[in-house]
Amino acid sequence: MVSSMLKLSKLGSLGLRNDDLEKHIVIREAKSSDTSMLLAIRNDPENYKWFYNNAPVTVEEHAHWLNERIWTANFFTLVAEIDGEVIGIAYLSDMESTTPKVSVSIKEGKRGIGVGTKLLQELISRSRTASIKTLFAEIKISNTASFQLFSRHGFVAIQNNSKIVTNFCHDTLEMSLNLGF
Repeated sequence: MVSSMLKLSKLGSLGLRNDDLEKHIVIREAKSSDTSMLLAIRNDPENYKWFYNNAPVTVEEHAHWLNERIWTANFFTLVAEIDGEVIGIAYLSDMESTTPKVSVSIKEGKRGIGVGTKLLQELISRSRTASIKTLFAEIKISNTASFQLFSRHGFVAIQNNSKIVTNFCHDTLEMSLNLGF
């Protein structure tokens, strides 16, 4: 992990732009050995503040979630890594619906270098291959970074909502992407 951070720092110190750094990002399917790295990303306060449940995920909950995803929706559970270090995750949920929901989370210190872009591009590509017609994103209105990411990839706002989850009201923006089928 330290060598990955040094390599990333070295790449950045060489004056490489984000799109050059982006070339070093590998996207692949999640696997069981990613459990601890993905839990750290999911439990990063900067990430989970955008979830509806503003509490960290337990080790047991996460292990169950990831194992279920690997066995039932592997094609749609992707990780991004640089030099073996997992730095992001993207996945589809609600696969039984006609409009699966997209989620993207990036590791602290790795945001803004194109990780989310590469993950979302691959997820969209795989969704097209699987003949999924529409993708859906539900974003807290205050999450401008996610709004910009999804907008850049063709998602359009379809409505604003207020969602009550465990006695908290969250203002959300629903976005969708028609995949052209």
